[in-house]
Amino acid sequence: MNFNVKNILVPVCFKQGLAILLVFVIAAVVSADAELRRTDIGQKVVPKIVFDEQTAEDNYVLDTIRNYKTGLSRGEELKLAQVIIDESSKYNLDPMFVLALIEKESSFFNWARSDRGAMGLMQIREYVGKDIASDLNIDWNGEHTLLDPYMNVRIGLYYFNVLKDKFDKTELALAAYNFGPTYVRDMMDADEEVSLDFANRVVAGYKNHMERFKGVYRL
Repeated sequence: MNFNVKNILVPVCFKQGLAILLVFVIAAVVSADAELRRTDIGQKVVPKIVFDEQTAEDNYVLDTIRNYKTGLSRGEELKLAQVIIDESSKYNLDPMFVLALIEKESSFFNWARSDRGAMGLMQIREYVGKDIASDLNIDWNGEHTLLDPYMNVRIGLYYFNVLKDKFDKTELALAAYNFGPTYVRDMMDADEEVSLDFANRVVAGYKNHMERFKGVYRL
């Protein structure tokens, strides 16, 4: 029997072409499915695709920070924006949600202090910060650590994540962040209503950031 080389090569090339086309189709579907989606309580459903260049979201975070009087230099604000992006990703939180939380706590003023002794961007008390710094292997230097904007965000988001795991619902975690977990737990044990005023303001701020982000970048 005589074999024709063309009869062998054409089917093989055709199959290879189909295989390559299938790879491109699958990649396109995966890419489309991996677009950023969010819930209304601040948690990322699908992780953001990472690009080498700054994304629109990165720019929005930095622009938001620079809309406030932070008490930081331009370079420090740039680094702060990256820390917020990185730490949000670590806990599967939407950076827009984190922006709303920091806004309500300190309006992004790094040197903010409350009457109850809470300090920094995320308004953390020393006894809370000291315990969490130990968990995160952060060198603890009292208020100097809490007034370091990057350490403050690291500690604050770790603490919020702990509260979210403890209370299961984001709204209750926000209430615990504001009032303290002991108070919220006591209210729940006494079957009394926990005030969600702070939580509602953070969620409203989060939704506002989502709308502004879509409007600015026409998403």
